[in-house]
Amino acid sequence: MRARYIGAAAAAILAAVALTGCSSQAGSSELTVTPAAGSAHSVSIDDVTCLTVSGKFTASSAERVGDLPQFVATATASTQRTTTWLHLDDDSWFMSTGAFTHDDGTVTFDGVEGKLGTSSGDDYPTQFDGAATIEGTVSCTSEKEL
Repeated sequence: MRARYIGAAAAAILAAVALTGCSSQAGSSELTVTPAAGSAHSVSIDDVTCLTVSGKFTASSAERVGDLPQFVATATASTQRTTTWLHLDDDSWFMSTGAFTHDDGTVTFDGVEGKLGTSSGDDYPTQFDGAATIEGTVSCTSEKEL
């Protein structure tokens, strides 16, 4: 009888852990791109590595679109240059050279202006056809400074 209660208690604990574990994945983030003409598009970003080497910061997602990361943001301290690429869907991309902030394991976009482009292959777009803004915060799942 006692073993039955222990088994039921263990099952209840495992069920509670499983339910709370599904609510939010560590490092899971969402970015929203809003075109100047059109409706907003939200993209979930998971598993982001943040790396700083000699004053250059890079945040890059593990998920790939061909050979390219789904999301990448770079900032060079000495030149104050930034670049962000975000894959939206199919062959649509958002690109920006607008400033974002990065600190305490996060990369934050607060109405950063950029452009929308379409890629016909395994490379970033080279032609752009619309303005857009990006909002949201990406959490780094790992951080390194070299």
